[in-house]
Amino acid sequence: SPKKAQYSWLTIEIDNSRTFFRLCMIKYLLFSVSPNNSFKSKLLELLEQYPTIDINAMGFPKDWENQPLWEE
Repeated sequence: SPKKAQYSWLTIEIDNSRTFFRLCMIKYLLFSVSPNNSFKSKLLELLEQYPTIDINAMGFPKDWENQPLWEE
């Protein structure tokens, strides 16, 4: 298995049992087949639509949008 991601990934450790990790995997794989997808904007819309959702409980780290994976 590759030791380094082919595309941008995360520069911090995250809990791979949380929802955020799964969203990162989806974002990574989707970017690899469709770089111009709208996954991030749709996720942001969804989070905006449900502001009472605790993204910390989902494993979202502070400043997650500034991680290389999410900047693309």
